[in-house]
Amino acid sequence: MVSINDYAASLQRYFSSIGYSYQPPPPPDPQYWERLHTWSIDVLGPTTNWNNKQLAALEHTAGMYIESSAVHI
Repeated sequence: MVSINDYAASLQRYFSSIGYSYQPPPPPDPQYWERLHTWSIDVLGPTTNWNNKQLAALEHTAGMYIESSAVHI
């Protein structure tokens, strides 16, 4: 059985061999989050029967994916 240390070392060697380096995501954009929140409440909210907790969960989850992928668009 392979130990976790051997596995981690193997991953580090692999990432080094392909030239991978971690780059932290950019800081959150307050204007983006404000627009998404407004859209969620004013547009999405009235078209569904979801409560505020459900809308907030969707906004948070979807928003993270949208914002993180926007740098690639």
